[in-house]
Amino acid sequence: MNLIELEDQYHGSTLAKLVKHHMKNQSEEDIVSAVRGTYGRFTEDLRPIIDDFTEKYLELWFDVSIYSQDLGTIFSKTLLDINAWGKESRYALTEEDAFNIFNIMVLKIAHYAHSRSEFRKKIGAKKGIFS
Repeated sequence: MNLIELEDQYHGSTLAKLVKHHMKNQSEEDIVSAVRGTYGRFTEDLRPIIDDFTEKYLELWFDVSIYSQDLGTIFSKTLLDINAWGKESRYALTEEDAFNIFNIMVLKIAHYAHSRSEFRKKIGAKKGIFS
């Protein structure tokens, strides 16, 4: 996995567009299944710890101003924070692990947005085939 290449691909896009992409292409059930599947890549003892980290980190993503910022920059900063958390917690995270944790957060926000029209409106991610 080449995270620098992924970051380059994300530049010029926004978190709102990524969330909208997931909402448009996946049902709520599919998103939940994807979150579970991604958690399944980690050991059972690490899953609740990652869940706790992601829930706390996602509080930052409820500041709607983040949704118009450059996705490449958000991706880079989030990966730095994930890796810093891993080192601080003494978990040896691979690049793929860090990406999977980022992906869990994106999917959790997409799931949240699916059922909350006010949140979708705030971040500019309309739901539906004509949006």
